[in-house]
Amino acid sequence: MQRFTIEQLSRFVDTLGAMKAAAADLDRQMKDIQETLKASGLKEINGAIFRATVSVTERVSLDAEAVKALLADPPMKSNIVETVRVVARVSK
Repeated sequence: MQRFTIEQLSRFVDTLGAMKAAAADLDRQMKDIQETLKASGLKEINGAIFRATVSVTERVSLDAEAVKALLADPPMKSNIVETVRVVARVSK
């Protein structure tokens, strides 16, 4: 693995934090637009470049909590996950 200086790692952290903030803003904008398209009542909306379709489907999935409740000794699996969390610094 390549070694980085503290200064380089510090820039990576700031870049990652800025990217996560930008992605969150884009995600909010996308959700707002999707809600607007759904509320239009139209099934198809054409733009100059893209086309959106609105559909309603029923999804069926396994209720994991109900299954666990039915099992006296549920088989469990364990795995180790390494994560990176980025938060804004608090100025002093």
